[in-house]
Amino acid sequence: MYFSDRPKAKKENFYDRDEELNKLVNSLKEGAALTVVKGLRRLGKSSLMFIGLSSSRLPYLLIDCRQLEEVAYSSRRVLLEVLEESINNFIREHGGLWSTLKEYLKKSKWYQNK
Repeated sequence: MYFSDRPKAKKENFYDRDEELNKLVNSLKEGAALTVVKGLRRLGKSSLMFIGLSSSRLPYLLIDCRQLEEVAYSSRRVLLEVLEESINNFIREHGGLWSTLKEYLKKSKWYQNK
């Protein structure tokens, strides 16, 4: 689907961007404090991000704030719904990691004081 108007999700559909993709994946794997993907509209930033995240094979939480643009006044509730959707997607994709995190948190002093 080379000419689709939707962001690409597979590396084989993403052409001539190997240098940018390698920089992004290296930045993610090195644990950079901040990585910025910027550019003009419709140049493939979202595709680069989606493919870079999947190529890194690191767990990630994707928060799509475009839903906040659709509301004239973004209430706290709308933001929480966006966060909830992102967390639910993460749990679906990384169930084992989520279970490990829950067990770790149960052993923490914070949880035991509740």
